[in-house]
Amino acid sequence: MGDDMQSWRWERVHITQYPHNPFSQVSYLKWLFHRTIPNGGDRYTVNVAPVNLEQPYNQTHSPGYRHIVDLSDITNSRFMITTGASGNVLSRHYDDLIRRHRDVEYLPMRFGREHVTGDTLRLEP
Repeated sequence: MGDDMQSWRWERVHITQYPHNPFSQVSYLKWLFHRTIPNGGDRYTVNVAPVNLEQPYNQTHSPGYRHIVDLSDITNSRFMITTGASGNVLSRHYDDLIRRHRDVEYLPMRFGREHVTGDTLRLEP
């Protein structure tokens, strides 16, 4: 990082780890499944980002789901998940929310049939 303290940035060394079990443990598959992102914070900040004591700059835990409920207007509720909405590594949604999660952004919660799109499955007895 050099001697110029003005250029020091915590997120250059503090990296959030999103391991995939078990494939992050397999060296030739890790590149495909394991995700990382530079991040600020530590265990004492509002956006909690505790570090691994064995690897002091690797953040190994983070809130997996955030949810804000507006009880005065339920349609104003928000949420965010860590990596993406798909567990399929070939999906574009596998890791499309990592940056938004790190930056403490939220997605709107949609309520009501007018917000439902796509196919429907109707179950009848």
